[in-house]
Amino acid sequence: MKSWKTWVGVLVSVLFCYLAFRNIDWRVLGGKLAEIRMAPLLVVAVLVAVMLMVRGYRWSLFLKPIKPVSWWVLFWSSALGYALNNILPARLGEIARAHSAHKQGGVAFGSAFGTLVVERLYDMFSALFMFVAALMIADFGNFEQVFGVSQNKIALIMGAGGLVIVTAVVLLKWQNELGVRILRFFLRVLPEKWAEKIVELFQAFVKGLTQSTKPLDVVMILACSAFIWIVSTYTMYLCVSAFDIRISLDTSIIVMMAVIIAVAIPAAPGYVGVYQYTLKLALVHYVGLDDETALSIAIVIHAANYIPQTLLGLARFAYEGLSVSEISHVKEEMNEAP
Repeated sequence: MKSWKTWVGVLVSVLFCYLAFRNIDWRVLGGKLAEIRMAPLLVVAVLVAVMLMVRGYRWSLFLKPIKPVSWWVLFWSSALGYALNNILPARLGEIARAHSAHKQGGVAFGSAFGTLVVERLYDMFSALFMFVAALMIADFGNFEQVFGVSQNKIALIMGAGGLVIVTAVVLLKWQNELGVRILRFFLRVLPEKWAEKIVELFQAFVKGLTQSTKPLDVVMILACSAFIWIVSTYTMYLCVSAFDIRISLDTSIIVMMAVIIAVAIPAAPGYVGVYQYTLKLALVHYVGLDDETALSIAIVIHAANYIPQTLLGLARFAYEGLSVSEISHVKEEMNEAP
């Protein structure tokens, strides 16, 4: 662990582990975990694999204009990448994922890695749009009481932000120069280096979003993105049901949003600590569960996603005969490239 960022991530995870487990009755926590039903968790494990397959198929659509690659190959490359991100620092899983696609699918490493940036932005924006839609459609009950602001106001603010994003996408695609000028105008409050990085990422996103000349491919990319988030939200419901607790749609969405916030926090591999604390917080304050029940659910949600991803990916890692040193070497070559 040579990078200071890795050490910061470890310290963040230690801090959040302390916050998550502080004042917990360990006997009660153990009792809650001992009572879980395994059937819903087995379904979750299957759905985790299905979501990885859908990610593989969506990735094949991103790469299609560059080089057609089998979605099956990209499914396994995705599983491998997620597994290594779960256990190794410095996001080596992203490097491994692109390297695997290069070796197994014959696509250039740079092209494979570049589409992963687009994929992350796709996930971020599709999550934003789905959350706005949920705020507009569903009744989130005590939303204002918990968050101190009405859900309609949040929906309006986030919807306006989404409209700005869509407008920016259109401008950057068909009026690139004008779009960049407008984007820089709104980003002028940020340091120049940050603003330029955001502009670069957004241009990469727009290129990936619209690189296919076939409308059906774009529709399928959007459909895959929606499927991933809908099924992810359903897995939240299934994990909670393993404790014989039934939650509503709005609660499942809140739990899903807590997960999204958790994985956005820089932490140790696998988001240990931040995952448990963020979910516990959401379940205690929004659902009204006690600390031990909330933490036990958070632990199970994390494990139900972490374990299948990691086992699938490590199996593929061994099958392809890769090594951590090989992946580290690829990263070093990337860093040395002009």
